Amino acid sequence: MEPTHVRYPQGSSSPYEKSFEKYYSQLDRYSREEIDGWKHALEQICCRSGWSLDMTGSFEAQLVKKVVNDIIKTLDRVPLQVAKYPVGLETVKKDLIQKLHLGSAQTAVRFGIWGIGGIGKTTVAKAAYNEACNDFDAASFVFNVRSTSLTKLQGQILKDLVNYEEELQSVEKGKYLLADRLRGIRALVILDDVDDRVQLDALAGHWLSPGSCLIITSRDRHILNTAHISSVCIHQMSGLEESEGLQLLSWHAFLRPSPIPGYEVLSKRIVQACKGHPLSLEIIGAFLYDKQNDTDIDSWNEILDNFTVNKDIFKTLKISFKGLSAEEREIFLDIACLFIGERTTNPILFWKSMYKNVRIAITNLSMKLLIRIDEKDVFDMHDLVQDMGQMVAEEEQTRQWQAAQSSSSSKNVSNISGLRLYKGDLRSLKMLGTPSLHYLHLEQVHIEDSIDNLPPSLRWLKVDSCSFPKTMHSSILFEEVILAMKNKFTSVVDSLPQLRIMDLTGCRSLQNLPDSIGHLSHLQSLNLSECQKLDCLPNTISNLSQLLYLNLSYCENLLYLPDSIGNLSQLQYLNLTCCRILIELPDSIGKLSQLKELSLSWSEKLESLPKSISNLSKLEMLDMLRCHTAWKSIPYSILILPELCLLGLPTRVMEWRWCKPSLTENQDQTEEWTTPKFREPMTEFRATLAPEC
Repeated sequence: MEPTHVRYPQGSSSPYEKSFEKYYSQLDRYSREEIDGWKHALEQICCRSGWSLDMTGSFEAQLVKKVVNDIIKTLDRVPLQVAKYPVGLETVKKDLIQKLHLGSAQTAVRFGIWGIGGIGKTTVAKAAYNEACNDFDAASFVFNVRSTSLTKLQGQILKDLVNYEEELQSVEKGKYLLADRLRGIRALVILDDVDDRVQLDALAGHWLSPGSCLIITSRDRHILNTAHISSVCIHQMSGLEESEGLQLLSWHAFLRPSPIPGYEVLSKRIVQACKGHPLSLEIIGAFLYDKQNDTDIDSWNEILDNFTVNKDIFKTLKISFKGLSAEEREIFLDIACLFIGERTTNPILFWKSMYKNVRIAITNLSMKLLIRIDEKDVFDMHDLVQDMGQMVAEEEQTRQWQAAQSSSSSKNVSNISGLRLYKGDLRSLKMLGTPSLHYLHLEQVHIEDSIDNLPPSLRWLKVDSCSFPKTMHSSILFEEVILAMKNKFTSVVDSLPQLRIMDLTGCRSLQNLPDSIGHLSHLQSLNLSECQKLDCLPNTISNLSQLLYLNLSYCENLLYLPDSIGNLSQLQYLNLTCCRILIELPDSIGKLSQLKELSLSWSEKLESLPKSISNLSKLEMLDMLRCHTAWKSIPYSILILPELCLLGLPTRVMEWRWCKPSLTENQDQTEEWTTPKFREPMTEFRATLAPEC
């Protein structure tokens, strides 16, 4: 069958010819207009692009493979979000795409994009990726190379290109796997924001197969030279032309491609002052968005005066920061210094304990382009904006992130509200006893002091791989100190009346929690993920009347949940993923009237679900992936829950849910039943691997 046989169905060689002659001879049955319509439809189909055996040398198996691969590429590769207003992008993108085709099937090609921060390197790279990714066997865009661990980046490339999902333990193993697994694959790989030769060695070695393409973005031209990229294949990013800059500023300030009457001269002066720097234009434009009345002319002139005094990019960005409210400033600085890469849930709980309009503040920060929240609900921001925020925090000395040894030499700790200490020894916790300290993250720190000295103002305590003095207990593990010193732990709890969030992820020696945990009456989030020796929870857990989030994922030794868990009247999210020896849930779980999401995936020993689970009227998601036995005991009555989404069930259960259960002998078993909605699996509590405490 050839396309022409369909396009010309009455041609001499078309297999359709006799059929159409037959239909035309039966005009008493079919009208001529109907038959002509069929012919026209065949002609239209033939005008659409498709596949034919000629493309594969008449090998049918190769044609099937090509069709399947093309479909997979179309379905799997979701385009990256480039820019809300892609001004000046098309010309640069076309130039880069043309260079991509300079390569051949015998060689791999390398390209570089070079320019200062905020000039648009990542934006151009994303546009090129969207345009070219379907021309390769596989593609990977690796963001933020300079601020991410090398093993994680290697793992991302392997996952994107060959769906390799095992965690890498070393950079050397990652380099070996890249060379071994990617042999023969024509790949498009983009490394964004490279600033070190070590990164090139780990990620851009000689593993690229012929026909592949590597694109590197960097602020340092020397990095691109080190990557053996010829000068012909390096594109230097420059600022926007004045007309393009005016258009970009106008889109953000006026939501139109040109200034509104009366603001033409002021707009041009701002564009000239920004020297075509896209990020500065976007942020200043977003800042000026609601300042378009006659009385706001002074705001525009004030900004121009600031430009006259200095032309530093950081100080330009700081203009937008100064226009924030007090709450918005504090939230912005927290994100810049402490919460980049953090899911929004816990920080929002943290801020709500101190501020009134948290979500409004986050929305305003997002609208002013000072922060971003990605598709995974994670905080992010442009690295230049983050640098500006950290510079402000250092000037104000309100937030610190430093090695533990240097903390004792800090000039001023009285104003610190957020502190992250890592890798070292800390002689005294008394220096942390400032009335303003709300957030404390200790990572791989040996503390030579009593834990009782934690400040009462603390709202978020996060502990990763820390140790305490042997004089307190024969073991120096933090979780074992809590276990062995219940009386002292009670005093610790009593000294933290405002604690909202406790994160003990990865404390793998913790066997149980003391009863005094129930004294944390304001606790809203308790994360015990990967506490692999934890076997039970105390009954006093029921006293946590404000608890919203309870994460017990990967607690592989958890035997049971106490009946008192049903008293957690505010609990909305309960994660029991990979609780591998958990056999049953208590009937009291049906009392969790506010529960929205329950994850039981990979809890393979779970035998049944209590009938009371059908009382969870607000349940939206029940994840039972790999619960081979428990799914058989799902109560029929659970299907009346209006918002329920069931995930991870075997196919037979999916089919079963189309029919209403037979509760009496007289009921019709084939009566149609409403099928619950389906969506993506729960991601509220994402397990993160942490070193053993």
